Amino acid sequence: MANTDYVRENRITQELARDCSRRRKYVAYIGLPLALAASALYPAGVLLWFGMVGILLLAAGYRDNAKVSGAAGENYSLGILKQLPDTYTIFYQVCLPDPRSSTGERELDFIVCGPNGVFVVESKSHNGVLEGGPDDRRWTIHKVGRGGTAYRDTVRNPIKQVRQQVHLLSAYLKDRGVRVWVTGAVALSRDNSLDRVDGGGIPIIPSTDLAAFLLAHRPDRSPRESHIAQSIRAIAALVG
Repeated sequence: MANTDYVRENRITQELARDCSRRRKYVAYIGLPLALAASALYPAGVLLWFGMVGILLLAAGYRDNAKVSGAAGENYSLGILKQLPDTYTIFYQVCLPDPRSSTGERELDFIVCGPNGVFVVESKSHNGVLEGGPDDRRWTIHKVGRGGTAYRDTVRNPIKQVRQQVHLLSAYLKDRGVRVWVTGAVALSRDNSLDRVDGGGIPIIPSTDLAAFLLAHRPDRSPRESHIAQSIRAIAALVG
């Protein structure tokens, strides 16, 4: 099993749980007293008042489907990566300094360090048929609605994301005296067809094949064991 010492609980899952809990507390602290006061003034409407509070509590439990899907996709990819041997170290949801970002940093889904290199993996969980190339600003997703009606949506180009992440990680390591080749890949946790996508040299693979892909990777020049160890220490400094 891969080294998961630097893997923390999914940040998105934690945020969703906190947001849900916060909304429900607001409803309970504000809605219940109002319902009690309204029932005292209008006893005949007691069921109505408390029914409305119940509906608000249910609504407060709503979670962003896109975030839920993304978190589930990352968890699935993580489960596959854990199948790697213990010579591989997994980093999850790592924030790298990026002065071009509005937040001053950019999050990478996965960084994996192993005897055959350092890898950046961007996990995606899109439902539908993807279409796009390496230089497109956004990719198109062809979907079918519940009523059988076809429609389209767009998402960020994952190839551009990975290229940027590879550049950031390479620069970060180089600044710390670590010279190692960083390989990028996109992992799809849904059963997406790859017929309409072009990674432009960046591998696009099903998450189910992620561990096998990393194990089979053969770099043009094998990295030194000391360089991989230095990479792990440098990346570990980012996660505390």
